[in-house]
Amino acid sequence: FIYKDKRRLETIEEEIKTAEAELERAQKEIEKPEIYADHQKMKESSEKAAQKQKKVDELYGVWEDLEAKNSGSVNT
Repeated sequence: FIYKDKRRLETIEEEIKTAEAELERAQKEIEKPEIYADHQKMKESSEKAAQKQKKVDELYGVWEDLEAKNSGSVNT
């Protein structure tokens, strides 16, 4: 487990919290009546939420990889 990975593991949880908060805001935006009633705005908001979800998923993937490396259980 190299220093760079250790440092990344120390910071990624905060990145995940931030990304999850951004995702939640994007999802709430979709629920607004003025967004829901406008097809174009709904499409844009849905795409934004999907991008935020993808980022959260990617960060969790990185976190899981780092945790596995840290515990020495990575099978490569």
